Amino acid sequence: MVHISKPEFYVKVKYKLDSLRSEGYSVFYESIEADKEIDSLQKDLIYRKLRSITGFYPDYSNKKQFKVLQIKGFVQQSQSNTGIIDSLDVQADLPINKLIALYEKEKGEVLLSDYDLKTPLKDKYRTKIDQQDYDFLIDTLRNRRLVEMVKESKAEKIAVIYGALHRLPLFTSLSKQDSLWHTVQ
Repeated sequence: MVHISKPEFYVKVKYKLDSLRSEGYSVFYESIEADKEIDSLQKDLIYRKLRSITGFYPDYSNKKQFKVLQIKGFVQQSQSNTGIIDSLDVQADLPINKLIALYEKEKGEVLLSDYDLKTPLKDKYRTKIDQQDYDFLIDTLRNRRLVEMVKESKAEKIAVIYGALHRLPLFTSLSKQDSLWHTVQ
């Protein structure tokens, strides 16, 4: 999956997901959207912590931050344009509030500076990013969760709709645990 592309790309994704479902696949998808019971103040704090670790606020509609959205015809990925169905498909990712909680459990509390707290989430944000912390949050914790979800699933066939960079770590982790895991093109 790519998170920003032309609409026709997502039409193909939606068609493919519909086809896979009709062939008996369970669909697992990526989304770090916060749990619904989290209030707006908690969400704000969690997203500021995320931004302090990664250097960005994950709102692809923010054209200041994601310049590719200024290119005519590009849109962001959404559940509707990819054909994700909440009631049918499985969110095999960590909601941002749980992701940050896991990060803090393993790495310690994320302390926010005045700059972190005063800079609006959608404004330009400048900070030095620790690549190891970034990778741990964005890749390690989320890939760990995805592997657990796939391993524990009773589904015989699973279609995983996740960012392309997660593919190799997912397959490598699953293959280490069971050499029978394979991908289908």
